[in-house]
Amino acid sequence: MAPRGLAVTPAEASRRALAAAFDQVAEAIFVTDAEGRIVFANEAFERVTGFPAAEAVGCTPRLLRSGRHDDAFYRNLWGTILAGEVWRGSVVNRRRDGSLYEAEASITPLRDSRGEVHQFVAVQRDVTALRQAQRLEALGLVVASMAHELNNPLSTLIMNLPLLEELWTDALPLLDAALAEDPEARLARLPWPVARESIPNLLAGVRRSAERLRSIAAGLKNFARPSEDRAPRRFLLDQPLRGALELTEPHARETGVRVEVHVDPELPELSGHPDRIEQVLVNLLLNAISFASAEEGRVEVRAASLGGGDWLDLRVLDNGPGVAPDLRHRLFEPFFTTRAGRGGTGLGLAISRRIAREHGGDLSLCAAPGGACFQLILPAADLEVEACERPGPVC
Repeated sequence: MAPRGLAVTPAEASRRALAAAFDQVAEAIFVTDAEGRIVFANEAFERVTGFPAAEAVGCTPRLLRSGRHDDAFYRNLWGTILAGEVWRGSVVNRRRDGSLYEAEASITPLRDSRGEVHQFVAVQRDVTALRQAQRLEALGLVVASMAHELNNPLSTLIMNLPLLEELWTDALPLLDAALAEDPEARLARLPWPVARESIPNLLAGVRRSAERLRSIAAGLKNFARPSEDRAPRRFLLDQPLRGALELTEPHARETGVRVEVHVDPELPELSGHPDRIEQVLVNLLLNAISFASAEEGRVEVRAASLGGGDWLDLRVLDNGPGVAPDLRHRLFEPFFTTRAGRGGTGLGLAISRRIAREHGGDLSLCAAPGGACFQLILPAADLEVEACERPGPVC
């Protein structure tokens, strides 16, 4: 409202009406002057970019630059709009928190009464989730084919390994009798004593590698697999959580990591596929155990109700080094791993987030002092997820 005694001019009234209209749309909109300085940004701009309008006004759109586009990209953009034409294209920008987003954008020049360009209106539609879904769909077809091609020779290898091990066990006494007396005896160009000791280790190594490949193939199949055809059923968290703890207990014991579990007695009933939720929990626990502190490693599992019992809030925390800020936005990308060389395939978190979202929930990395915190949110069985807003990370 204008101060008492001061009338609102038609131009000011028009500006306010336009700003109010811009605030009603879902697309991020900002307006710059002829020099490229931002003079207005709507509410969606704040939501998409993380920059408050008050902070963005007076700056140039360079504050959104991600470094993904070369000089030729910007020369083409500026050449188009300075010529008075509308520029349309895709752009990758950087949010205030450092994460990247993809947008379908248009920039329209505005002319004054003399016909000169005096402002530019930029409209950006955030298509990050859409592009990710498209990439995942295409990637799913590729990895499904890879898993199939990998499984065929792998099945033959795993099926024949026990026979090779049995043959070696049966042949060992015969080889001992034939070769032990001959100091020059060799097998596969190795002195017999060396070969006798090495071959069981080689067979064990082949078995470990085969099991590792089978694990990777299973991960590829899980990544490519859409929602299960089986009808969802009601279950309590206790079932998948107990199974996940049993499966990961040997790894925790071997690495000396203590796992603590704190579960509220009154948790909502869930609906879906408990075996898939168990898979998510196994992935989170294995990650936490692997990254827990080398000295007095500790992992904590907390489960509580959220939103008056409408949601299950489960968190897995570790006391490890945490996740570097520049890696956080990439954690859920398929095949991105911080455990290269230590058994990580880069599929676990991508698969886990997909499963969580298939169940109407989500999986997020939360801020936590002295380690990492992953939060799994799942809706109660009777909750109409489409009709409500999923809670964000609350770590």
